[in-house]
Amino acid sequence: MGYVIVGNSAAGITAAGTLRRLEPDARITVVDSDQHGAYARCMIPDVVAGKADLNGILFRSTEFYQELNIELAHDRVVSVHPDKHLVKLAAGKELGYQRLLLASGSRPVKPQVEGMNLSGVLNLRTYADASSLAVLAEKSRRAVVLGGGMVGLKGALALRKKGLPRVTILMKSNRLLNRQLPPEAAELLERELTLAGVTIIRGINPKSISGLGEQAHTVVFENGRELLADIVLVAKGVRPNAEMIKDAGGLTDRGVRVNDYLQTSLTDVYAAGDCIEVTDAVTGRKAPAGLWPLAVEQGRYAAFNMAGQRQKYPPPVAAMNAVQFGDLALISVGPVDYPGDEVYTFGPRNRLYRRLVFRGGCLVSAVFTGEVEKSGLYTWLIRSGRRVTDTLRSKMVAGTLTAADLSLSR
Repeated sequence: MGYVIVGNSAAGITAAGTLRRLEPDARITVVDSDQHGAYARCMIPDVVAGKADLNGILFRSTEFYQELNIELAHDRVVSVHPDKHLVKLAAGKELGYQRLLLASGSRPVKPQVEGMNLSGVLNLRTYADASSLAVLAEKSRRAVVLGGGMVGLKGALALRKKGLPRVTILMKSNRLLNRQLPPEAAELLERELTLAGVTIIRGINPKSISGLGEQAHTVVFENGRELLADIVLVAKGVRPNAEMIKDAGGLTDRGVRVNDYLQTSLTDVYAAGDCIEVTDAVTGRKAPAGLWPLAVEQGRYAAFNMAGQRQKYPPPVAAMNAVQFGDLALISVGPVDYPGDEVYTFGPRNRLYRRLVFRGGCLVSAVFTGEVEKSGLYTWLIRSGRRVTDTLRSKMVAGTLTAADLSLSR
């Protein structure tokens, strides 16, 4: 059996390792367009801040591929030809396959703003991005971050830690992480960022970026206000890399469409990770997830199915985040905007806040800040879709839930 995997991050590398365990003698080729190897994208803000280098964020060394006899091709796939069972690479080489996995990830959204091509206007998606941002930060004083999502906030804090005296977040939304946090938790997060020296401007978008020569110099707002900037970090979300499947005649929407076994509409072609759409276990909506743990999980399921050991991929909780901003620990599980029959909140009190949403007797959303140690129990309940008893609900609301409680109530 011959396998080709496009992508060398969470989904791709998990699939490669799983396939090798399932089929010791199979030919496995991983195609990676990133020359820096398999690294943890969630850690690249540490590179900007000066807290880590490439070796510090790698999760697979070159020995991994040698030990498992996996061929690693540093190249870019330009087209997929399912009728011929081959992919074409940018360097001209063609790779035949019996099963193909697309784990091509996603790319930053590029806003329709004049001046996006100026020097100093950067993304924060790859190690190369982080390295360029860190070098530029060494000789800069002012940065403007476009976007109040996870990448924008992490990037803003990293630039402050790097020593930039002025870092401003500019966002259209009226609150930070509006897809992950209710207003009360967002206010706690804004306070934490403000304490860290980050300025936040809400409710407005940039109109243009003007330059001094080829270098970014000023961000112009929709209302005509201007803000000086040596760095403009664009963090307006990501878009799944689904074009290869679409161009080959496969079905796509916001991402690659897959069935319960992570098969695309193309024969012998599978997909996993940030490039696909998933069906959320809570809402039933289809949407890209873009979460590292889900990509790992999908890579494993895809490998089993590619090897003929059919395993249905269970609908995941697509909205799930665990992060630390300064001294504020934050966990958000489930869709924050999903309507519930019962909503319980505690706080905010100092850095402590808890919000639980129940629907039809099941926990569908949970947000914790400050004390997050027991959040895994609540996450399990959301993922399982299990109905909770009145006694269990009372303990959950009080914050006294234990693992033993879940075992006893089965």
